[in-house]
Amino acid sequence: MGQGNAKIGRLQYIDTNNDGKITGADRVFLGSYIPKVQTGLTLSAEWKNIDFNSVFSGVFGRRQHSPMSFQNRFPNRNASRKWYDNRWTSGADPAGKYPAMIQAESYEEMTDLMTSNTSFVKLKSLTLGYRHQFEAVAARIFLSGENLLTFTTKEFDGFDPENGNAVGHYTNWGGDYPTARILLVGLSLSF
Repeated sequence: MGQGNAKIGRLQYIDTNNDGKITGADRVFLGSYIPKVQTGLTLSAEWKNIDFNSVFSGVFGRRQHSPMSFQNRFPNRNASRKWYDNRWTSGADPAGKYPAMIQAESYEEMTDLMTSNTSFVKLKSLTLGYRHQFEAVAARIFLSGENLLTFTTKEFDGFDPENGNAVGHYTNWGGDYPTARILLVGLSLSF
């Protein structure tokens, strides 16, 4: 670990125990993949022949390995635009948020730069239906959607905060595919 080869534009590690050396003893807790709070909310309503149903879920107080940070900290891979545009450079932005991208160097130690707050609220499902009674048949037509909206923190830069990797546990290297958005139109008949 150490910081004997520290240079301008590289990651800086903090001597948290103030012993004058950067060692494993300086590690700090970055957060947990297990959320502090999980929530759910169902809203239903009916009015005359119209029915409505929605389901929301939320997770708060969870940190995950940032999906984009793994790609970006190895210079021989494509970098996200966010990382590339905000990296340290000697001229254009000497105070960049992210370290310089240097071919011979990679950042393998987990840092707070490589995790993100993955708290979110998601509209899991929404259904709007209309019922009509004909002489011999009851009919209901409906429009339904799943995984329609996700609200998350500005800090999160991945595809879907509901999927992903635990802090410090590289299982999918940030390549998690987002949960599919599904739209349905249906007709239900009762004789």
